[in-house]
Amino acid sequence: LHSDYVPVPRLVGDQAMGQVAFQFDYQSPKILQDFSPLVTILVPNYNHAPYLRQRLDTIYAQTWTNYEVLLMDDCSTDDSRAILQDYADRYPDRTRLIFNEVNSGGPFRQWEKGLREARGDVVWVAESDDWSSDNFLETLVPFFANPAVQLAFAPTTFMNAAGTEQVWSMEDYLNDLGPDRWSTAFVKPAPQIVRECFAEKNIIPNVSSAIFRRTERLEALESHVWRAMRTCGDWVFYLNQIRGGLLAYSPDAHNFYRLHPTNTSVGSYSKDSYYAEHEEVAKTVQRHYRVDPNVFRRQRQNLILHWTRNRPGFDQAEFDRCYSLARITAEAAKRKPRLMMAGYAFCSGGGETFPINLANVMKTAGYDVTFLDCGQENEIKGIRDLLARDIPVVSNFEDLNGILRDFEIEVIHSHHAWVDNTILDILPENSPVKTVITLHGMYETIADDQLKRILPRLVKRTSQMVYIAEKNIEALVSRGLARAADLARIDNALPLGRGQAVDRASLGIAPDAFVLTLVSRAIPEKGWQEAVDAVIMARDLSGADIHLLLVGGGEEQARLAGHIPPFVHLAGFRNNTRDYFAAADMGFLPSRFKGESFPLVIIDCLQAGRPVIASDLGEVRNMLTTQGGVAGLVFPLVDWQVPIAPLARAIADLALNRDRVAAMAPLVERAALRFDPDLMRDRYDAVYQGVVSPDATRQAAE
Repeated sequence: LHSDYVPVPRLVGDQAMGQVAFQFDYQSPKILQDFSPLVTILVPNYNHAPYLRQRLDTIYAQTWTNYEVLLMDDCSTDDSRAILQDYADRYPDRTRLIFNEVNSGGPFRQWEKGLREARGDVVWVAESDDWSSDNFLETLVPFFANPAVQLAFAPTTFMNAAGTEQVWSMEDYLNDLGPDRWSTAFVKPAPQIVRECFAEKNIIPNVSSAIFRRTERLEALESHVWRAMRTCGDWVFYLNQIRGGLLAYSPDAHNFYRLHPTNTSVGSYSKDSYYAEHEEVAKTVQRHYRVDPNVFRRQRQNLILHWTRNRPGFDQAEFDRCYSLARITAEAAKRKPRLMMAGYAFCSGGGETFPINLANVMKTAGYDVTFLDCGQENEIKGIRDLLARDIPVVSNFEDLNGILRDFEIEVIHSHHAWVDNTILDILPENSPVKTVITLHGMYETIADDQLKRILPRLVKRTSQMVYIAEKNIEALVSRGLARAADLARIDNALPLGRGQAVDRASLGIAPDAFVLTLVSRAIPEKGWQEAVDAVIMARDLSGADIHLLLVGGGEEQARLAGHIPPFVHLAGFRNNTRDYFAAADMGFLPSRFKGESFPLVIIDCLQAGRPVIASDLGEVRNMLTTQGGVAGLVFPLVDWQVPIAPLARAIADLALNRDRVAAMAPLVERAALRFDPDLMRDRYDAVYQGVVSPDATRQAAE
């Protein structure tokens, strides 16, 4: 359990290879793979017909060829739609038209609509009155081979309306932030770049100069305030997009921003909304970053100067209604501890998939989350895809201290015994980073002599231990190392929703068959062979058409392939397991795995609206028991073996008496309600807040 590691310096700059020079920043070096993600190019247009052809010509001339283009129009009154249609006709294989019949009322509403329609892994909002160098995407896209990079941008040159003369450069605009900063490429953690300059000034003055990782959700997108913005919405978007991750920059491509009277931002300087939107930027910074308060004082002074240049006179009270340091300062109270969720690998298993689910939940709750992938098993793409796109991933755990420092992590949360102990191997005892572990059942399987060695240190140096089943803490309590009252019990939970049942016909199953679905890692202890044997016997006993769906990957799947009857179906690994439960009459878990504690598949099945037949291990019986009865059937093991004959008789009886299964529906609903993701979120929020500020949390509780 103690890692033997040699610190590996991260590769940066010209130490790495060509265009992917920064691919290994904060990542464990790997064999370079072909990296060619689809880029979605959004072109939101409104009355920019005079500029559209230059814009579109530079898009379709990009040297990066794996892209799709969404040509959007917000009810233009000029010839824009005819021009957009012309380009769609010329490039039909990579172009989609999205024309509004009613004006959306703001540019960021168009962004939102385009992001909902995007298919690419990376998005470029290419505004319809700008243009770019042909190598723009080819230069910036390779940064995203690093899974912690959330946004990359290039310099902008500000041009006159005709596009023939430079008015000023980005170096002019950002000169006060250090003129030499913009002459070389860099990749920087969000807290660092925000503290250095991004909090004070929008260093990406034009969205056309940036590309970003596509996400299905983002704090800004859920805000009606953001949707209504006309000036600073892009800045708020960037600050949210990079949370927990990296920002990349390259001077080797170029964006050209056209200054003309109909620019969205032009003419806004005299309006209250311009200054109120800057307050929203400052509040966003306060919610997610720690910066010197003088940043906001300097910003306030600059805005006052702007006010006096663009508005007659200056009224302090009127300005304070738009931009208030007091309101900005108060926003810091909403800041959450910066969280790293540590995973053993993107592979199957409750202790491996639960941290992914929890990371997703806590990001939605306002946390900045960085995911640490220790990569101790081969990555399963379906598991990796469970992690939300807005959560950056780092993997160079040998340089954990450097990552924690640069990302300003305050809490690191692990879920696997190897990860728990490796973190403590690497972290110095005086580290300011707080450690949280959730016990998922692995320690019960570790030999006693090892437990004697690792548990005392684990208890001493862990800020908070969380458990999900009483048996998780037996080794700690029995040795006098901890009291149950000092530990936090938090039940697992999964997102709500019934799922979409897989079509039985596609699996070769009749609609009236009795179907059991077993989802687990395909290891012997999870009872795959016992499930097959019990179903064979149940069919013989009942004469009913009983089918077994086996979902998961591993040694048992490989062993059973080609040696199973036609009523047993090997589905392999699937990340839509709830859909397979929804296709069944009942879930099935005949496990004899000694580490079984609080199986997520039980929750998944209940959320799908199906009762469960399961062995009496860990918290299974409690999970299925409601005030009205058991939401399924729980059977005991005999000397840690599955009793095939009694289990087969029970299955046969249920297959012949479907009304008994139907009568379990209300119990299933009640059981499912206990696994509330909002409750789990709130309890983990209290844990994280408590380890970072125990006194404040205690006072709030009192």
